[in-house]
Amino acid sequence: MGTTISCRFSAPTLLLLILVATPGRVAFAAAQPQQAQQPASPIAPVPQLAPKPKPKAPPKPTPTPPKFPSAVKWSVIVDAAPVAPPLVTDGRVILALRSGTLSARLLTDGTDAWTVKLPVDQQPAAEGDKIFVVTGETLHALNAADGSSVWKAEVGKPSAPILARGGWVIVAGGGSVTALRAVDGETIWTKSAGAISERPAIDGDALYLPIAEGRMIAVDLKTGNVRWDLEVGPSPTEPLAYGDRVYFGSDSKRFVSLKASSGREEWGWAIGTRIIGPAAADESRVYFTAMDNILRALSRGNGGRRWAYPLAYRPTRGPVVIGGQVGVPGITTELPGLDVTSGKATGKLTLPVQLAIGPSFVPPSSVDGVPAVVTITGGLTNQWTVSLSRPEADPAPPAVPKY
Repeated sequence: MGTTISCRFSAPTLLLLILVATPGRVAFAAAQPQQAQQPASPIAPVPQLAPKPKPKAPPKPTPTPPKFPSAVKWSVIVDAAPVAPPLVTDGRVILALRSGTLSARLLTDGTDAWTVKLPVDQQPAAEGDKIFVVTGETLHALNAADGSSVWKAEVGKPSAPILARGGWVIVAGGGSVTALRAVDGETIWTKSAGAISERPAIDGDALYLPIAEGRMIAVDLKTGNVRWDLEVGPSPTEPLAYGDRVYFGSDSKRFVSLKASSGREEWGWAIGTRIIGPAAADESRVYFTAMDNILRALSRGNGGRRWAYPLAYRPTRGPVVIGGQVGVPGITTELPGLDVTSGKATGKLTLPVQLAIGPSFVPPSSVDGVPAVVTITGGLTNQWTVSLSRPEADPAPPAVPKY
């Protein structure tokens, strides 16, 4: 007979019967109910710190644009035509006049400082506290403070303007060059070099001679020994020796840059017309003018063009850098100033009468930090006016109202 097995469980209890069949017996197991697993708590992300802002550099101050001298500060009348453009040195304006006088006026207000009877044949030169002028075949050294004679030397008739710089006075004439000591006029050396019609240049211990037949010669300033001699084209202009370069033009209608130590050409520009006067330079650029009446600015290093500005007049000499701007001498009634970086106009000096001779541009001094222009105008009535111009003063700020 079959066996019946009956099992009863109380109502509230849930049992899971697991029948396990094994040989010879039946086993029962009761499983307790399992609690539902709680979901794992999510791990809160670590908050990312915002990067600390870098401190902002203070804004660079906007450089004040240069202002060209355009306001006349003082004017005085002289009774003779000028022999040469005015020379500014040691706080004085030196005037060589065709009346046979050499005079000095204070740069501050035009007051007459001194006058000496000395007919001058060419542009005076200055070095330190001395002024150097040539009368006939005599070189005179004068005290800049009072015009008194310091020394004089017979040098022959110069064929080029004299050069005074670095304690030296260089006189070229008669196919030779003479180097004199500025302090006492002693001749240190004389050297045959060829005809020279343009003023030489000094830089450090080197003297650069523009030989009219078409050569540029570098000599040792202390001995006169030749360092290099280079053919550069006929009638080279007055050279500019600046840094490690020598810049000049010639009748070959090129403007060139030479390595000062060797004479090797670094770069050149074909202009198509003759260069006028010496070039000017600053740390970045070199500036020059030509017979096409264009002022050009090139990179000093590689000769790359930076800008060009057409002038409304013919330059009488090369340009002059005067504190962030450049001016060009000429016989005109309007002298413009150009920003050295952009070539844009910084202003202009407008004159009531045309210039009688080229002006002198005065770089900013350590005293007031502003440039100046000294001009000589007139001649129609046998009167000439010497004037000094400065940049116009900035307008006064508006008054603060009182409450």
